[in-house]
Amino acid sequence: MDKTLENIEKYLFWAVIVLFPVIVLPVFPNAYTTPKLILLAFGVGLILLVKAARILTSQKLDLFTGKFDFPVLLLMASYIASAIMRTPNKMEAFFLPGTATLMIAGALFYFLLNQSTETKKDISIPFLISGLVVAVVSALSIGGVLGKLPGVPELLKDTAFTTLGGNLPAFLYLIFLVPIALGLVVADDGIVKKTFSAICLFIITLGVAANLYNILPGKANFPKTPGLANSWSIAIDTLKVSPILGAGPANYITAFDLYKPLSYNSSANWTLRFSAGENFYLTALTEVGLLGFAALILLVVAVYRTVQKEVSERKLVGWGFAAEPNLVTLIVVMVLLAIFGSDFVLVLPLFAYLAVNTKTNKLTLNFQAQSGEGVQKFASALPSFLVALPVVLATLTFGFFATKAIAAEVTFKNAINAVNKNDGTAAYNLLTSAIKQNSLVDRYHASFSQVNFAIANTMAQKPEGQEVSEQEKTTITTLIQQSISEGKAAVALNPSRADNWSLLGSLYRSIMAFAEGSDQYAVQAYTQAIALNPLDANLRISLGGVYYAMGDYDNAIDAFKMAVMTKSDYANTRYNLAVAYREKGEIEKAITEMANVLSLIDKDSQDYTTAKAELDALEAKKPVAKQTTTAEESGTLTTPQPTTESAIEPPIELPAESAPEVSPTPVTEPTPPTVEQ
Repeated sequence: MDKTLENIEKYLFWAVIVLFPVIVLPVFPNAYTTPKLILLAFGVGLILLVKAARILTSQKLDLFTGKFDFPVLLLMASYIASAIMRTPNKMEAFFLPGTATLMIAGALFYFLLNQSTETKKDISIPFLISGLVVAVVSALSIGGVLGKLPGVPELLKDTAFTTLGGNLPAFLYLIFLVPIALGLVVADDGIVKKTFSAICLFIITLGVAANLYNILPGKANFPKTPGLANSWSIAIDTLKVSPILGAGPANYITAFDLYKPLSYNSSANWTLRFSAGENFYLTALTEVGLLGFAALILLVVAVYRTVQKEVSERKLVGWGFAAEPNLVTLIVVMVLLAIFGSDFVLVLPLFAYLAVNTKTNKLTLNFQAQSGEGVQKFASALPSFLVALPVVLATLTFGFFATKAIAAEVTFKNAINAVNKNDGTAAYNLLTSAIKQNSLVDRYHASFSQVNFAIANTMAQKPEGQEVSEQEKTTITTLIQQSISEGKAAVALNPSRADNWSLLGSLYRSIMAFAEGSDQYAVQAYTQAIALNPLDANLRISLGGVYYAMGDYDNAIDAFKMAVMTKSDYANTRYNLAVAYREKGEIEKAITEMANVLSLIDKDSQDYTTAKAELDALEAKKPVAKQTTTAEESGTLTTPQPTTESAIEPPIELPAESAPEVSPTPVTEPTPPTVEQ
């Protein structure tokens, strides 16, 4: 029986390794990351259950300890502690993006693989099989063959499609497999394995070259990164606030918004926000602080000492390292993690090859029942149950709650599909169901808030000559109140995320025409969003737009001036400032800012024509007609709009609970440096 369970355990390890980089399921909003995380977590859970069954049947536990155990255990503990104590929304830490679960599952994979010495011997084979699939799919996709197959899903039609979600992750996954295949070709004596390894080496190398070509500078898929200096600055500023545990797993984007330096707004990527740093180590330093970073340093030191020992004992130099492909593979993985931020795809190889490269010491705990009958025999067998039962209960409990979360994510994906089909009723019902299945995900509440408002807005848009009926007004009021309630729920679940406050601000701003008090609520929400993302020029433009719509031109000018300070070469900030000056009657200042706008935009663009007309009118001191064209019609310059007339009379009265619950001690907003005007 134990041999059968041992084989099942081995095949489970193989299945996780082979399927992890390959599995893609469009039933989730993220078709790449989510199924891989689920596979790893549930795969580890099944291996734990088999391990528990082996303890019960053999009534003994073989423990294998290795030199990497303490750093791995410390790293896992840092992610657990930081997720519990620092990440505001635990669902982000443990489900999506699930950084904490990824690292916990990876660490458990290491410990479990360490207990299976026979499985470790052949661990390279499933990795090479997975690499073959990734390489072949990449080649077919890049060559345009995959997209021409009949009936393939839309995501497979993209020439940049890979099973890992992009050319960079595919490149990273394939490049670490090269030393494995090369080592087996050089060192293995079996003709079958040598031939298989040679074929793998050829195909994987082609996959590496194809994906590398697609991410070279100048190519459409050239990876965009936050930059090493910016990542370092964000990490250091995060440590000033929380040195031991960092910002929390899956909370990098919050730290990025809050601590990115002003110089970032001068880069070509200034409109982008990143959920990971320039490399894995800086991301870990930011998310799990000095505790997690110390674990990584200990791990690097332990690997370095292993290399030193192998070099001194076996005198490995040059091609001699090919005889130790497992050690070379581990080094390559750790180096890749130090260069790139795409850590997700390399986590499983990291922990797997840590286990393969550690020499273990065996300790056997014997629970074998002694001779005797009845109570005596049961008592002697009890220790095996006490060891196995907590493992079984913990695994099954995790499986129960994880299944509910997965079902909610599938429902949410169906809601997104309904929105894309403009089926508001289906989207409404599906989002209601998703929230019932898992009410702790702020993304669900934020989306439901937007759907409620979209339905209300559609109902309020009547053809000329028609009025909103009393029943429709009641429905619209309910939908708007529900929209605000769901927006506030998103904020409550993740109050440190600027996006949630920005959404709430946009909701209040949208109902200013027919909901009394919403203008002040919009100001409060946008102010809090700016406190959490102080260098976002567009947030400051939005706040200025609220003041402009209220007719408060002094505060509008102040907001737009602050936007200019955060991004002085952004034409839209200066354009809005010029319009605000114009409305206040400060024509000379308006002319100066409009001239600055013209210096920042292409002379052949529609934006230039718009700004030039404004400037000519200002110089002639003529009144300028209010802009009514959309951004698509007039270009990228957007004019702040006054409050429009409401189709709903009398105005809706928002209940007191509609006000945003702004913290009495909001995050301190850094003061942007002075910019020459």
